Amino acid sequence: MSENKQLSWSWSHLLSASILTQRFAQLSLKASKVYIVLKVRCNLKTGIAFPSLRRISVDAGISVSSVQRALKELENAGYLESFKDRRSKKYVLYEILETEKGKAVRKQYIPSDFKILVQEAREEFEAQRLKAVETVKPIVSAPYFENILSDCDLEKLPADVVEALQRIKESIDRKKP
Repeated sequence: MSENKQLSWSWSHLLSASILTQRFAQLSLKASKVYIVLKVRCNLKTGIAFPSLRRISVDAGISVSSVQRALKELENAGYLESFKDRRSKKYVLYEILETEKGKAVRKQYIPSDFKILVQEAREEFEAQRLKAVETVKPIVSAPYFENILSDCDLEKLPADVVEALQRIKESIDRKKP
């Protein structure tokens, strides 16, 4: 680092739930570097980044033409949207989070509202999970489950297993007509 360059002590987020996904892994290394540079360079209140292509190039250590290709790749993948404002190009950044079943939740990255972003994403994941659970058909019928329980010596089972079995039985009982 040159002596006249000031150290920056600002922060940015790299959300592991977004970065450690198959979708992010499919990005090129250059696109990943550009995404990180844009996150570091974005406005903390708006989440909008507006560095020049040259600035991104220097920060990422790649050529300007590589930056342009990486920006297109990120836009096609859904990690950013760009728009022109007067003289400069601006970039709106997004976090893309995936469920274990490959469904995605896309949220705009605004560092000052990051806790809200994480909470909203968790709520969406939970809603997706609950929706998936509601569509699951029971595999075991109530009489069959009751026969299994009557054949079991519950006193020999660990307490947590007994509690789980009782919750299942209660759930089945609630669903009986």
